[in-house]
Formats: sequence, structure tokens, C-alpha cells
Amino acid sequence: MKKSTNDNIQYNSNLLPYYVIVDAVNGNSKAMEIVLLHFESYITSLATQEFYDPYGNICFSVNEELRECLRLKLIKAVLLFKI
Repeated sequence: MKKSTNDNIQYNSNLLPYYVIVDAVNGNSKAMEIVLLHFESYITSLATQEFYDPYGNICFSVNEELRECLRLKLIKAVLLFKI
């Protein structure tokens, strides 16, 4: 018995649905929130910086200014994205 072509398609939950991307590109604020939430952990990891306390211990802190800058760059990139 042959498998139908749909049986070979696997849904990847790590991807944003196409309609969310299209809505975000068209300026839908709810869709943009979904895009930002999707990339939130990645943005936070990029904005996390390592420093040493007075006792020489390694500490990590999120640079909120850098985090907000990355969020704004993502918003700009989504709005300029050509579909």
C-alpha cells in the first residue's frame, strides 16, 4: 500500500505558522506578539551577559537595553520582510 504524500509531512512545532508570519508582515499586532513570543528565549539568550562579582564568582545578567534593541530590530525586519 502506498503512503499518501500527506503522510510524509511532519509538523514542526518549532516553526511559526505561515499565516502568523503573513499577518505580522501586514502589521497585525497580535501576530507580531506571537512572533516576539516565539523568539523571546533566543533574544534573551543573546542579551545575557557574563560578569564577575567582587568575590570572583561568575554571574549572568540580561542587558535589558540590548534585549529591547533586539526586539525592535526583529519588529523592523518582520515589517520589511517581502512575501
